[in-house]
Amino acid sequence: MSRVKAAHKVERGPDDGRTLVRLGSDDARVELSRTECWKLYELLGTNAPFVRSELAAARHGGSAGVTLTTTNDRTAVLAALTGRLSDGLGQLKQALQDYPA
Repeated sequence: MSRVKAAHKVERGPDDGRTLVRLGSDDARVELSRTECWKLYELLGTNAPFVRSELAAARHGGSAGVTLTTTNDRTAVLAALTGRLSDGLGQLKQALQDYPA
């Protein structure tokens, strides 16, 4: 089973920091840019409110990161990741698909 442990470097603007997204309590993690965090926030709509709160904090300069603690959170994020995705979001989708249920 493959695990994504670090994100591919994505071109970003000078204020576009990186946010670590952890998949549960496992070592699986992916880095997203602030832009990717905001895109995921928008894709989630009203689903996964705790994850959306963490994404909003990351977008506005927070450094705590995002943790997909519950199966419901991971399922909601995976369902939202459709269509053409940036490198970071694509890696997150792949990590979620590989993550044990």
